[in-house]
This record gives sequence, structure tokens and C-alpha cells, in this order.
Amino acid sequence: MRRVLLTLLLSCLAVPALADPAGIRVSPTPEGVRVDYRLAGPASRLAFPSAVSPEARMTALDEGVTVAPDGLTSLQPRADFSLLFGPDRVRVDATYPVVSRLGEGWMIHLPSLLADVGDGLGPEDVVIEPGPGWAVVAGPVEPSADGFVYVGPDVSSPTEGTRTIIDPAVPVWLTDDARAALETSNAFFAEGLAIPAPGRPVLLMGALPPEDRSTYVGDVTANGVINLQFATRMLPAGRDSRFTDLVVPFVAHETFHVWQGNGFRDEEGINGRWLTEGSAEYFSLLAQAAQSPEAAGRSRQVLARRFGACLSAMDLKSEGLLHLDEAAAQATRYDCGTVSQWLADLQTRSSGGLFGIWRGLLTRPDGYGVSEFRALLAEHPSAGDAGQAALLDGSTEIRGAVVSALDAMGARLSPADPGRVAWAQAALWPLLNSSCSGQRGIRTDDGRFFLDTGDRCGSLSGDLQAVSIDGQRFDVSAEAAFHAVEAACASRGAVTVGLMDGETVREVEASCSRAASPPPPAYTIASIP
Repeated sequence: MRRVLLTLLLSCLAVPALADPAGIRVSPTPEGVRVDYRLAGPASRLAFPSAVSPEARMTALDEGVTVAPDGLTSLQPRADFSLLFGPDRVRVDATYPVVSRLGEGWMIHLPSLLADVGDGLGPEDVVIEPGPGWAVVAGPVEPSADGFVYVGPDVSSPTEGTRTIIDPAVPVWLTDDARAALETSNAFFAEGLAIPAPGRPVLLMGALPPEDRSTYVGDVTANGVINLQFATRMLPAGRDSRFTDLVVPFVAHETFHVWQGNGFRDEEGINGRWLTEGSAEYFSLLAQAAQSPEAAGRSRQVLARRFGACLSAMDLKSEGLLHLDEAAAQATRYDCGTVSQWLADLQTRSSGGLFGIWRGLLTRPDGYGVSEFRALLAEHPSAGDAGQAALLDGSTEIRGAVVSALDAMGARLSPADPGRVAWAQAALWPLLNSSCSGQRGIRTDDGRFFLDTGDRCGSLSGDLQAVSIDGQRFDVSAEAAFHAVEAACASRGAVTVGLMDGETVREVEASCSRAASPPPPAYTIASIP
């Protein structure tokens, strides 16, 4: 018998006692979330089905029990284990935080709390005791508990189509932008798809732990809960377009994933995730473009960047998007997936466009995949077919085929300078890749370039702002800075990097043992039919 105790109604839940011998009970506390596991029989080990985030804060509450990311171990066999999850220290890429503070409540990733208690229980079977006056908000997509849930005070802001729960630490202006992006994109998708909504998308928006150095992190879990966490120390009190330009596309992208649900099917021998990611990105651009002429211009700029990055990646390939190895598939799924969807939209423009294709995919009772997508496209022959086939199946001239297809369908592209941000990043990455022994990154803030290096990158360590290379300042001559690195890398030599250390520029030498690649060719989109 299922014990689904999650509800989307903001009300106090009356929770019955566990009726079965095995079960999992979750109770919020001031310090975090207490989880009580009752096994079908005594055991000396309780294993988690997959490794919990290494940054999870777990404390065993039973004497003689030790805890590790993969499970609990007891000196003596026992039928009950109790564990306290405190908020994760930082959010690790590709690993969900188990527990995060969200205002006075908690954002909990229920699948991470599962353990082998003997019944093969799923997230839906977890009993949550929210406490007096608290509520549980789960996702709109079934199973509704298969992802993040919110447990806390009744602070949600429901509208006709969406629900948001936002930490008071997030500035009001960004809260308004995120909520508006959720509502407008969801309404846009509802009108275009013209199918029953999967439910009201839920947005949980909170603050990253102080130890986390990310600007923001987020995605959507399988139950349709969009989660977004910010380093609030970096958010200004007044409106800042830099953060709005991050949040609005993100929320729209993840909202389309909610509409996609869990119907996508992988097919053996085919890389297919570009279909879900590329469509979410392309529909996000459409939703933003519908808001104003200025927004439409920004969407065309993003589409042009995706186009240039995709073709640059595919210039080195001939096998096509469907047949790339996993590393290449991950690197191209957003850029080339977006280009594929753009082509498909133009290919079907006379018969309903991409919304019609996705209406057909999302209403299939047995799910969908790449084969179904291509079958629907085949029902609408067009001048773009050869370009789509070259991108997906492969060709010795993928770039030429795609550009010709767009031209035949009325889209006009013009070459453009990649811009100083692209040139600066192209200059810095080979130096970081040559110097760093661990995580590395570049954060762009208002045209400035900050290195994420910690103590892992030799002379470039210290998380400082990079301002120049061999005297070529990024704010004046970023392309020249790249060519200095390019020459050094070709000879396995070194360059002088100017780092802002306090109020002064400190020059350090950085060697290069990796090839330097110029930024992807840039384009402007002059017109789209």
C-alpha cells in the first residue's frame, strides 16, 4: 500500500503512524531534517541506493552507529536507524544537496534520503511529519515526490498556473523577475502547446550556503520542481540586469522541462538528450522573444551564439549529433540541440511550427524519443531537410549544409566579431588548463574576469581578477591578449598575466602546454521568416 503523504495543498497534515514494519519517516528540526529508518529486520548496515552528496552534513543519532556517504554501519544488528541531515556546505555539480535552508523551512531532496529498508520503497512512500502550522509542497509531475519538496511555513505565492516559494534573503526585484518569468513562460507554453498542463510548476528559490563560491546553481528535478539558489552576498539591493539576464532564461528553460515531464525515452546507440535540452533552450528563447522587441533582439543574439558554437564543434566531427561519443554529446547538446530545434521550427513553419511537433510528442501515451521526433518532421518535407539530416546523421560538410538550409528557408546570417569576452576567455582557458590540478573556472562580472583557482593553479591561484596578458589589457585589446597566448602555447612557452591583487596589479608568469583555440565564429541573425 502506498503511503503518499505529500500534498500540494498548503495545510497542516495529519500523519498516521507507519502501518508496515519497514518505513522511512522525515521530521524537520531547527538543525536540519531528522530521518528515522525502520528496517524489515535487524541489520548491521543500512545502505543508500546511491552516494549522497559528499558535502552532506550527516550525524548518526544512535550509539554505536557510524555514517558515510554510502550508508550507515552499526556495531550491533538493529532494526532502527536515526540520522540528522544538516544543510549541505556547498552544492556540488551533478549532485543534489540533500537538505538546504529555504527561509524558515527546508528544501529536501527526497530520493537522497532513501535507503534499503527491505521493502524497496520509493520517494512516494516516505512519511513526512511537517509539524504544526507547516506544510509540504511537492512537484506537479508524477511521482510528485521524486525530487525536491519544500517543508516549512505556508509562504508560497500561488497563481492560476504556478507556485513559488522564495527565501526572504533574495532581493524583492529578483523575486519579481523570477516569478514573472515562471508565469509568462508557463502561459506561453500552455497557449502554444494547447494541451492539458502537467500541473502547476513549482519554483523554490533560496540562498546558497556562505561557503559556496558559485554565483547561482539550479535545475529541475523529475517531479517538476524548479530549484534555484543564489549567492545572496553577490546580489545588489537594486535591480541589476546581469542577474535578470541569468534568471529569466533559466526559469523559462526549466519550465519547459516541466511540460516535457518524464516521457523521454533513450534509444540504444543514439545520443538523444540534445532533443530535450535543445528544445527547452529554444522554447525559452521563443518565450522571451514574445515579451518585447528588445527581448526578441536579445533572443536572436543568444540563438546566434548557440549557432556559432554548435557549428564550430561540429567542424571537427563528421559523424553527426546522434552518433557522438558521450563527452562530445554532453558538450554539444545545448548548442546543437538548439540549432536542430531552430531548423525544425523553420521546416514546419507552414504547418504549425515546432509547437505542433512537440504537441504530437507530448501527447504520445508511450513516451517519445528521437525516432518519433524525426518521424513527425518527415511528415513536413521542406528545404531544410538536408541541413537537419547533416546535423543529426553526419556529413563531411555539416556547416555548409546547415547554413544552406537556413538560407533556403529565409534565415539570413552575417559574420560578426566574437567580442572581447569570448577573446578573453579563449586566452585564459589554456592557461588554467595548463596550470590547475583541480577545479578551475572563469567568472565574468560586469566585463571583468575573475579566476576560480583556489590554491590549485600554481601562479594563477588566489581567485583573483585577471586584467591583462603580456601587457594587453582585456578591456582594450582582448584579441591581442589571445594571440599572445596562442603563440606561447604553440611553442610551449609562457606569458605574463596581470592579476588585480587589492588595489595593485601583480604580474605572474604562467606557462602553457595546451593548444589555444580561438573563440567560435560569431554570427548575427539579420532576419528570421
